[in-house]
Amino acid sequence: MSTTHDQDLPARTPPLRRTLRDSLIEAEQLRYPVRLRTTGGRSFTGVLTEVGVDFAEIQTGAGPIDVALFYIESVGLHETAGQA
Repeated sequence: MSTTHDQDLPARTPPLRRTLRDSLIEAEQLRYPVRLRTTGGRSFTGVLTEVGVDFAEIQTGAGPIDVALFYIESVGLHETAGQA
């Protein structure tokens, strides 16, 4: 009889390595106007002038979580009325 504890652990989140990063970098390179919305409901619009991204693994009590860390500079980025 074998036992496994994997059933009790939350699924590990996949690495965030493609869509959002590539979209932000493309917007920066092509000078697209963008609208960024935070998880808190704040919304910003403007043109990105520099985008940096790094990836990290955070150790939690429930196990590791992969996160993406973004650094964004812009021209004319201003807060707009967000939708809650």
